[in-house]
Amino acid sequence: AAAAARAATAAARRAAAARRDHQLDHVIVSEKPDTKVLKYTTNSLPHPYTSREQFRVAHQTRIGTDFNTTAVFDKLVKPRVRVRAGIAIDPISAPSVAKQQKKVAQQRSGGGAGGGGRGGG
Repeated sequence: AAAAARAATAAARRAAAARRDHQLDHVIVSEKPDTKVLKYTTNSLPHPYTSREQFRVAHQTRIGTDFNTTAVFDKLVKPRVRVRAGIAIDPISAPSVAKQQKKVAQQRSGGGAGGGGRGGG
């Protein structure tokens, strides 16, 4: 019985040493995965990014007024498209969406007509 108790105590010490909070007194770090965060994470990279590192660095940039001047902050949060109040915005029609998707597919495959715009990738 004493040997079993010593073995259990040794196993408990090894388990405690493996925890991230083993050196912190009065602190318990939960090592369970946070399932609520999963809806805010992505498994694939959004369009302009080519690596996870590039995506991470782009999102570490601080935007607030504590970190930037007022002019820079205003420029960072300025909407890309501006429409006067009260102006109706026409919805995107299905044919124009299909045309845009076809154009993007041609550009990705290296085909398509003429220069019209940006250079290579």
